[in-house]
Amino acid sequence: MISHEELTSLTAQNATAPAGNRRRIRVLLLLLLMAGALYSWGHKPVPMLPSAPLVTKQVLLPAGSNQFRTEEEWMASDIVNAIAEMIAFAATGKTPAEAGVAVRSSKGARAQEYIFEASVGEHSAPARTQLVLTNYFWAPENFVTLAKGLASKWSPNVVRPRSPVDREIFLRLTTPSPDALVREDLRISEALTKSPLDAEMHEEAALLIGSFALRHAADTFYDVRRELSRMTAHLAIARASGEESGPCADLAEAILCSLAGRQTGALEIMQRLERHADASAGLPLVAQTIWNRAITLRNTGDYRKLDQPEHATLLERLEYVNALRYRIDSAAASAFLVRHPAENLAEWSNVILAGNFSVSEGHLWAGRALRAELEEIAAAYRNYHGHTLAEGDWTRALNTPAEQILREENQPARMAVLGWGSWAALHQRQFCQTIQTTWTWLEEAYGVPEQAAEFKKKITAKFSGLQLFPLLNMEPDSATGSKRAFELRAQTLIEAHPSWVPFHFWSDTPRRSQMVQNRGAHAPPLFTRLNWFSPVLPMGTTYDAPLRDSSTLCALSGTEIDQVKAIAPYSDAVLYQQLQKAKSSRPTPDEVASQFEVLRGYDTWAMLIVADAYKGDPERYEQAYTQLCYFKPDNFLNLGDYLLEHRRPDAAAKAYQKAVDHAPDRVAVSNNVRWLIDYYYERGRRKDAFAVAEMAAEAYSSRGLSTMAALLEKDGQLTQAETYLKKIEERYNQNDELITFYGRHRENKPFAEAFDQMTTKLFPRGQELADVATLSGIPRDGVVLTGMNERTQRAGLKNGDVIVTINGIRVRNQQQYRYLLQSAPSPTVQFGFWSPQNYRSVVINVPERRLGVSISDLR
Repeated sequence: MISHEELTSLTAQNATAPAGNRRRIRVLLLLLLMAGALYSWGHKPVPMLPSAPLVTKQVLLPAGSNQFRTEEEWMASDIVNAIAEMIAFAATGKTPAEAGVAVRSSKGARAQEYIFEASVGEHSAPARTQLVLTNYFWAPENFVTLAKGLASKWSPNVVRPRSPVDREIFLRLTTPSPDALVREDLRISEALTKSPLDAEMHEEAALLIGSFALRHAADTFYDVRRELSRMTAHLAIARASGEESGPCADLAEAILCSLAGRQTGALEIMQRLERHADASAGLPLVAQTIWNRAITLRNTGDYRKLDQPEHATLLERLEYVNALRYRIDSAAASAFLVRHPAENLAEWSNVILAGNFSVSEGHLWAGRALRAELEEIAAAYRNYHGHTLAEGDWTRALNTPAEQILREENQPARMAVLGWGSWAALHQRQFCQTIQTTWTWLEEAYGVPEQAAEFKKKITAKFSGLQLFPLLNMEPDSATGSKRAFELRAQTLIEAHPSWVPFHFWSDTPRRSQMVQNRGAHAPPLFTRLNWFSPVLPMGTTYDAPLRDSSTLCALSGTEIDQVKAIAPYSDAVLYQQLQKAKSSRPTPDEVASQFEVLRGYDTWAMLIVADAYKGDPERYEQAYTQLCYFKPDNFLNLGDYLLEHRRPDAAAKAYQKAVDHAPDRVAVSNNVRWLIDYYYERGRRKDAFAVAEMAAEAYSSRGLSTMAALLEKDGQLTQAETYLKKIEERYNQNDELITFYGRHRENKPFAEAFDQMTTKLFPRGQELADVATLSGIPRDGVVLTGMNERTQRAGLKNGDVIVTINGIRVRNQQQYRYLLQSAPSPTVQFGFWSPQNYRSVVINVPERRLGVSISDLR
């Protein structure tokens, strides 16, 4: 189990951002690495698995799913199609197209009632089945009757042997590397081709698909609905045989429940398997122990359950790192992998880079994420096709559909449990996520827009034909026209292929479009099919709940939220909403603590909720929040801010110092330690002040360099202070603090000359006095607000407002804006703004001479 010491003491490689020139070199190397990968990795030799070469014919994906009104209708039909295709193959030995498989579906009058008509060939009478789904949407028993009916009608004379349980499969799948999963796929697919109604092989197929689905780690592109439906289809056919299910079926359904967000159901199945460990109805004891820990980690997120994780199986370590990432943060997951280097798998980077992560983590993982994903694509393609993926075939290959019945040229039809199509879908999603993450990191987090633009250019040139490419948003915040074009592309894809698109993009795109419309600008029409996710959560599940609309849980009744909690008792979002319902949004601090007791020992979000409940009690808040800080040392900065606000400077200094000592996000620390440096210096602790300032400067952030310069200036070392301010100008193309520094020290002749020269260049028209009351028309230049925070919202400002004056002086660009703020005689600053309605002025207190929001030049 990972200790507090391990969590709070990260390696220098992970914790410290590179300095100056090394930073720029690293970005250039990263871009060269990416460019080289895009044009050469397709030709790298990849060891083939010992299997016959398989060549999949390229088939264009049909529109298909846009005929359905809701997600559940599409998924129900997808399950029935999968069952019908496999049973038709058992009867005819043909592909669905050759056999003439047709499935028509309609929604019944009752909730969860569906009517299906399935036929084989033009002249066969359709088999009609009326189903009412119970328990949960993907429950295999929902479709057993249909599978029995089709089998008896289409393949009554087909032999249905049941192979003996392959008890080694449970241990083999505890190392779910791509090569291992492909080997299992080839073996099981061959067996099902020979005996298409073998119940044991269908159970193994479901287990394999579940193991494959556990590898998905694409964040906003995450989507395993197809895999869940295929698992359901295989398990339904197996149960239709009438024989008692084997341990493969039980373990497969435990994974199915885990992926569907049915935590209680998954854990109950594992308890049942544990009772039968080493018996014919259970798993071998060693395999049972490993799978039990992995499934427990997946459902509870309690990483403490795994002792000595560095020595565990790949299956357990994948779940362990996943739990660290989502129950603590990216730094904890990254720290573990830095200390204990793991296999070269794309999942490690994908998990760490999901959601928020630090700049230093981006340096460590962004490059290897792209490299690992491309290498896995090339390897998987070679394993299935027997040859290297050609230079111009990457997009075509990744657009290959996932089909379960295939026919190669001059070969008989065969079954494919996964096949290249499943891997293509997985890798396209994860590759698109990696592209999005890398661009966002370069453009926004690291702040190198030129490199971000070059990255976008190379990626677009090679991969714009990917089916999911329209969902990529590689546009700066200021690129309004490009953002509208992105929204239109995304909405067009959603309209044509709703089943391809995860919930995140449905909920996000219309919201952005509405924001554009609210500004009075031209925008694409709002997407009109938002009822596709109706209900938002598939019946009896909490599938994909973290990315689905939070208002879903808010809209549930008290009884309904209690039922959801019974399904997912370790979901922090469910626990939170249940508490709000029960206490009418006014729970006491002790009630909050009691509600989250099950998670408080390891889930940092739960720790934060409990701590915030005590915010009115500084002593109890500090105690509760400190527990969180030991898991997420970056939060010592927030604790320091809180203690300062509550006039506890000595306690605040201790909190800030702990951030200096332990927090992994060195850029964030460097940006927030000026008060601590002043605190030390003013108390005669000069050595401590310089130690912290040197750390801040080493991070090479703009504020870190500025902090060091401020201390040197205070210490009378003006030449050295000038050096650090010049580093800001060189690295970030910002000289406002340098000019202000020269202005403060104009008694120094060289400084005075530099000040006059720089201000003349900065204000070629001189510092123009301007009164917003006399301004009219739309400004031609100024500084646009492209982000908001509490300070600007309190002042009544909005995104898109344009700063045109500061303290009565005209502002035409960001450089002038920064200088006028830095040189303002008082932190109380009068801003002149233009909004689409009029010009106005507002007074805002900016003690650090920063509004703290993103801005851009008005063009």
